[in-house]
Amino acid sequence: MTFFTEIRAHKWIAARALLTGWALWILSLMWFFPFVSRYFFVYKTPKPFVVTSPYASPDFFVRGVGVSFSLSEPISSTASLIWMPIGAPMGIDGRGLADVRNFTFGILLPFIVAAVCGWAVARFHRKQTAPVFLFAGSVLLVNVLFFARHVAIVGASAAYAFFGPLSLYVLATVAGILFAGALLGKPRTHIDPGRHQTLDS
Repeated sequence: MTFFTEIRAHKWIAARALLTGWALWILSLMWFFPFVSRYFFVYKTPKPFVVTSPYASPDFFVRGVGVSFSLSEPISSTASLIWMPIGAPMGIDGRGLADVRNFTFGILLPFIVAAVCGWAVARFHRKQTAPVFLFAGSVLLVNVLFFARHVAIVGASAAYAFFGPLSLYVLATVAGILFAGALLGKPRTHIDPGRHQTLDS
């Protein structure tokens, strides 16, 4: 009740918190994750045609991953962007999260980046605690809605393989937001030495 009361009483602050958190998170997905992915992924790209000559151009190796947004498929593009930290390791390496590098990129790194986003939301909205929970809840809700759409398109059996890693990824993201918002975003308390009271025994 306190959460909803605080959100209703400060609608502009809630909207600003959502805008701040999502702007930082989307910016990280579009720039930071693709930038650091070159240190995690090196994969071989095969030729798009059958090679019959030994003098044909060789296969080449690619470092990192990239993101793109298509105006013709805005929902699918957004889902791919949001799931890129966990989707890229699953698409490149068949071992998935069993590999240390994939786990670091898909789980630990999103936790740290989400913690930075949660800290920023709490930092600029120190008088209210609800904006941090609102941002974390919105991240969870968006992922649930996108996954429900994914299940409806590909079917439950095909989506089942993606459910476990995606759940860990979303859990790490939400936990990072709440962790930083609750601990790092608290205002500092200053103690005035002149106000100390001496207790006589």
